[in-house]
Amino acid sequence: MGHSLFYPSTIGFITGVLIASTKKYDVIIPTFLLVTSLCNIFYFYYSHNHYVNKQLKTYSYYFIGVVFVFSVSVGLIRYQLFTRHSGDPLFHAHVDRVVLLHAIIISEGTHRDQGVRFIAELQGVKNVTRILLTDQLYSPLRYGDEIKLKGVLELPENFESDNGREFDYISFLAKDKIFYMMRYPEVEVIDHQKASRLKEILFSIKNAYIRNIDRAIPFPASRLASGITIAGKGALPKNIQEEFRVTGTLQAVVLSGYNTTIVAEAFMAICSFLPFVIASSIGVIGIILFTIMAGGSATVIRGSIMAILVIFSKLIRRRYSVTRALTIAALFMLVLNPMLLVFDPSFQLSFLATLGLVTVSPIVEKHTTWVTQRLGLRGMISSGVAAQLFVTPILLYTSGDLSIVALPTNMLLSLGIPITMFVCFITGMLGFLSTFLSVFIGYVSFVFLWSELTLVHIFSRIPYATVSINYFPLWLMILVYMSFSVIIYLFHKNNVKEKDM
Repeated sequence: MGHSLFYPSTIGFITGVLIASTKKYDVIIPTFLLVTSLCNIFYFYYSHNHYVNKQLKTYSYYFIGVVFVFSVSVGLIRYQLFTRHSGDPLFHAHVDRVVLLHAIIISEGTHRDQGVRFIAELQGVKNVTRILLTDQLYSPLRYGDEIKLKGVLELPENFESDNGREFDYISFLAKDKIFYMMRYPEVEVIDHQKASRLKEILFSIKNAYIRNIDRAIPFPASRLASGITIAGKGALPKNIQEEFRVTGTLQAVVLSGYNTTIVAEAFMAICSFLPFVIASSIGVIGIILFTIMAGGSATVIRGSIMAILVIFSKLIRRRYSVTRALTIAALFMLVLNPMLLVFDPSFQLSFLATLGLVTVSPIVEKHTTWVTQRLGLRGMISSGVAAQLFVTPILLYTSGDLSIVALPTNMLLSLGIPITMFVCFITGMLGFLSTFLSVFIGYVSFVFLWSELTLVHIFSRIPYATVSINYFPLWLMILVYMSFSVIIYLFHKNNVKEKDM
């Protein structure tokens, strides 16, 4: 029997979205479940039979079950509503033909081996429809350009990853309303600054920051500096990305709640001599600055929200409250875009790494008393291990790669990453004021960056550092996370008992 309907309704909605993301079903099924469960809820509520104990406000298992089914049906319907449009019939009729399109570029260019990719939003169509545009290297196109395109219209296709698993590239793009592709078209720029002016300014600041980093720090350390502070894993050369993947440390250079939390905690550590409320406020300001510098993308904003919730948990010293707040934040994001749950690795890693920091980090910290607390070393190691434990099951499910060296590499890397992010951030910011000061601090940044690149390189060269697990199904991943939940619950329950004694 339960005192709250929060988790049954939340888990129900997420279950509905998960089912809708993986199974095909007829619209009549969720409609029937919605109507039936809603009638039951009204009946129990107005007949006052939903409580087993009215004084303690304890709900019956049956009522909780009805609420769960209602939430599942809402999740199913929300997913169906979000995915009801999968492009424009007019465009579908012209796939694999040369077409002339009118669009506005709504993303920064991302460099790939074969060229530069942009997301362009098509104009003159009823529903939001976007196209993934691949242009030549050194493309003159910029965010906000209004363009005319002439080229072959293509549909995206799923492909097989290196370990033999099929990657659902169609759904990965569809979550952002991208339904078509065009490679190396003829492009005519009609006008500039046709998208968000604020985003254009933010992207300009971000690019200037990256140039400051490149001036102050030698390659490839400069790429890692940009990656961990502002640009994500895309800033890294492919060979270094592969080394991070092999060692299971790629989440360190994925812009997420983990990164933004590290930035905030670095600010808080520097200001630890101040009252905790003031230090926490400075941490939040650090997150806002980080978000602005990273260009204010949806991925970074999601990570920033989660990082602020981590600070909130420390401020009120109630991890249960922040776990609920973190769940509400994730739920809000899924209501807006339910495809994030299954088809957005960034959302998954960001949420799970942050959840690990909040719930598992104290457990790890309690069992690592052999590590000194000086300079926050125990907390740093605990944070690294907790984040790694929580992202490992999802990585096994999505990629099938298990890094044997991930735990020791993350423990060692977590000792330096916070201060590295901080000095790299200072290096980039000083570049706006003085090149000399930026280069001077850049030498300090280089020492840390070089050490971390060397550490990752050494561990990646260990034989069988990564093994492929061909079979790690969805049900097994869910079972692992359920086991984590039980362990966390028992740990916090024992903590409460110890405090009461």
